[in-house]
Amino acid sequence: MTRFPRMLAPLLLALTFGLAPTPSWAQPAEEPVAEEAGEGNPVPGYIATAMLGLLCLFIVGKSARR
Repeated sequence: MTRFPRMLAPLLLALTFGLAPTPSWAQPAEEPVAEEAGEGNPVPGYIATAMLGLLCLFIVGKSARR
């Protein structure tokens, strides 16, 4: 190993343990608010999801062609 990774490893390890989630006291769950059934049109969401999926396929296909 070179000198830089040896100096960086303890810092990353300390940062990992420092940012780890800590245990806390349990909070009582809030009661869900009863909402009316949504009557929106789901088709625009489906179209947007399909467009994002096709965009991902296009990007992956474009990069695989090189």
